[in-house]
Amino acid sequence: MRRRHGGYRTPVFVLDEVPHLEDPIMVVGLSGWVDAGMSGAQAIEVLAAQSAVRVLARGDSDALVDFSHTRPQIEGLGSDRSVEFPRVELSVGTATLAESESQEKFASLPRDIVVLTGPELSLRWESSVANIVDTAKTLGVTTIISLAGTPAPVSHRRPLTVLSVRFDRGAD
Repeated sequence: MRRRHGGYRTPVFVLDEVPHLEDPIMVVGLSGWVDAGMSGAQAIEVLAAQSAVRVLARGDSDALVDFSHTRPQIEGLGSDRSVEFPRVELSVGTATLAESESQEKFASLPRDIVVLTGPELSLRWESSVANIVDTAKTLGVTTIISLAGTPAPVSHRRPLTVLSVRFDRGAD
């Protein structure tokens, strides 16, 4: 049974506000199977910290995540314990240069960013991805970059290979 929210049963994100962003890019870092060594999640953490992002919306983890694969974490000891459930979050901020970086190298900075973090979605893929793309369009995003690590038998003594893949519907 489909309901409102653009045909999604329950939207991943409902924006209470649509901030004014200048030519933002979206950077996605979901932890899970396709994030070996949590390299994508850790890169996103650094980017978010350097960009002073603020949470714009939180997804309904119960509707998006299978907790038999992505377990909640127990924090604290004794009677001071609490259960922390993995959260899918959409944040916004402005990416800037670290003091040691050259402006010539990163001519497009500072730049507004939209950051999608949390566990890899394990439920409702089709409607979730459609809602995330619609949310990105609402925020003015034209480019989405996904960060992840692929499990591979590599030596720690050799240089790592970085793979970049681009999909552009407008390209021939």
